[in-house]
Amino acid sequence: MNRQQQNARFRQLQRQQAKYEKIWQPRIKEALDASFKPILAFIKDNTIEATMALAPSLLNADQLKKVLNNLWIRTGIAQANDEYGFLIKTYPEILQSKAFGFNQLWRNIIQAFLDQFGARKIAQMASTDQQIINRLLQQALDAGYDTIEAAKLIESSLVNTYRSRLIARTELLGASSMGASLGAKKTGLAMNKTWLSVRRNTTRRLPGDQFDHWNMDGVSVGIDELFLVAGKTGAEFMAYPGDQERGSAGDICNCLCKVIHEATRDVSGRLIRI
Repeated sequence: MNRQQQNARFRQLQRQQAKYEKIWQPRIKEALDASFKPILAFIKDNTIEATMALAPSLLNADQLKKVLNNLWIRTGIAQANDEYGFLIKTYPEILQSKAFGFNQLWRNIIQAFLDQFGARKIAQMASTDQQIINRLLQQALDAGYDTIEAAKLIESSLVNTYRSRLIARTELLGASSMGASLGAKKTGLAMNKTWLSVRRNTTRRLPGDQFDHWNMDGVSVGIDELFLVAGKTGAEFMAYPGDQERGSAGDICNCLCKVIHEATRDVSGRLIRI
């Protein structure tokens, strides 16, 4: 692809991401709110101090876990199909198979990833929930609130609206990038992958940020190779933007980058099959 074609694909992927966010952000917010409900029920009949002490055991992330699992499975499979279909249109020489015939295989791969890393993901989010609750409860204590007022403070907080947007964007990027990789590999062609960045004022860039996505824009590697993302305290190897297996929170949260794939050819111009 030339740069114009890359940019066109990038914009297409951005539109897909925006569509997915509209679907999943409200569901994630509902799940986050649900995790706080046991706290609200407890505090109304107990003290703020007791609520702070028991907050870790009161938080319930079951609904959030279910929502994120569904997000990864549905989005990952959808993006695998999309990438596979896009590459078939781009390279008509590909021996075509119906993409939906791969859905169960892709589901199994994504579920295996969730089985390995999903618990860690939920634990990290639960830790953030606990910090949020403790901060709000401490705020209530400092203001001299009673338990009813403290409960209203938690209920009126808009933190879950912001967090749900952050989580939706981060999780959707991870699921979409993984799905795209699965779809590209199923073509049976040798592929390169290219990291594309937004390149706006908010794009991660050294020395102001912990990691540098600005200079990742346009970097290409083989599909089974890893990108080397520069960082202030050390680089990270990542398979794609939003790689939750390898990337730290500072490298993946709220990232707007995308990965695209392009088949490689031999010296005679023929596609290389693997």
